[in-house]
Amino acid sequence: MNQRGQLPELFRLEEEVATFQNLAEARDKIDYFLAPEEERWRVARRGRERCLRDHTYSVRLSQALEMVEELCPGRLPKRPRPAKPLEQLRQRFPEDHPVQVMLQRVPPEVVELVQLVDTLKAGDEPLTETEAIFWLLHEFQQGLERGRF
Repeated sequence: MNQRGQLPELFRLEEEVATFQNLAEARDKIDYFLAPEEERWRVARRGRERCLRDHTYSVRLSQALEMVEELCPGRLPKRPRPAKPLEQLRQRFPEDHPVQVMLQRVPPEVVELVQLVDTLKAGDEPLTETEAIFWLLHEFQQGLERGRF
């Protein structure tokens, strides 16, 4: 990518995006990234992860709304923040449901699916069917984010 003024604020250069200043440097980078496939995929993966984490419409809209609130305090209607994913699950399932049974064994600081799966991976006991389904959902989500499905 031709290095522009704000690019270093948005990405870690050469780690999340390959840049060049002129045509000769662009040719050198092309030659460099054609050879080591692992390096090309590593930079591409990091750049994609950064985009999905920091540069989505949702993130940009949140930032824009924060700016509006800073410039015009009290003008935006107050809306409750949505509950974290595992809290939403706790609210949606009855107490005796297998999802609730699983969530009761999870530490309170675990609030995201990835944290839940990390907790399941660290456990010593065999997975329940519910735990296996959540792990599978997480792996599927990871595959979608990596563009593998």
